[in-house]
Amino acid sequence: MAKPRIIHKKQEKPSFWARYKLKIASTLLAIFIWFLVVTGGTFTHIVTVPITTPQSSATHIITNEIPKRARIRVRSNGTSLMGFLIFREASLYLDFPWQVGTLELHPDKDNVLVTGNAKNINVLELISPKTIVLNIEDLVEKEVPVKPGFTLKTQPGYTIVGDIELTPSRIKIRGAKSIVDTCQYVETEDASWDNLKRPLRNRIDLKEPSFKTLILLENKVQVFADIQKLMEKQIERVPIKVINLPPQTKAIVVPSTLSLVVEGGVNVVSKVTTEDIVATIDYQKYEEPQDTPFPVSIEPLPEIRFRDIKPQKFKIVLERQ
Repeated sequence: MAKPRIIHKKQEKPSFWARYKLKIASTLLAIFIWFLVVTGGTFTHIVTVPITTPQSSATHIITNEIPKRARIRVRSNGTSLMGFLIFREASLYLDFPWQVGTLELHPDKDNVLVTGNAKNINVLELISPKTIVLNIEDLVEKEVPVKPGFTLKTQPGYTIVGDIELTPSRIKIRGAKSIVDTCQYVETEDASWDNLKRPLRNRIDLKEPSFKTLILLENKVQVFADIQKLMEKQIERVPIKVINLPPQTKAIVVPSTLSLVVEGGVNVVSKVTTEDIVATIDYQKYEEPQDTPFPVSIEPLPEIRFRDIKPQKFKIVLERQ
């Protein structure tokens, strides 16, 4: 004969309210009784309030650190004091003229401004600060260049064509005159882009100034670098031209041409021809005897490097016309 199954019912835990309602009610009653007692009397209390200055000047700036908060002693009834402690509708207002120089202020309780519901608060004393020193300078602006703080490295067989472009390349800074006058540039954040084989276009932050009184009116710039496959090309029979000859003479150059290697990005080097290379000798510049070899100069080409120039010196024979 099978034994009957005995099912045990799981006891349910009492709810939070059921367990703590007595304690909660007692606490609320105690707070209510305390509130009735407190609001019926007058109390003195020490509180902190913010320190404020006149509206920011468009032509001047405070350059030194000043206290952010003041300690005051106040007196009021319980209800007003509780509201004041919650909303803190008061501040120590520093009233002074905006003029260049050092000002020493000695605020007192009359400089404490109370607003809103705090008008019922009686300010008894300004405890601190008793003295505040302000250093005020002219607020000026200046435009300075942006200096790269980053590095670019290409993959082997690739090169950076032309200059690295920063947009904008110059930015405005604003701050105390003594700081702005000494600032010569601003720098980008440190960064490194490696193994590049395609044009780079990216944005980068500018470093925050070390002086708190110096403000950057822009905080980012765009970086562009044209990355191309490296190419070199031999150019032969580049003619030599002599300039600044004596009057009524002509020059015969020996040898009359040179060869060189142009190096740079494939899109640029592939288009270079002999006609693009200008090789000159400035006869008047050197004033050498005719039998002395003269060095040659090659006019630069944008985004191109020259090497293996052969020969590098030439003889010049003058003939009267």
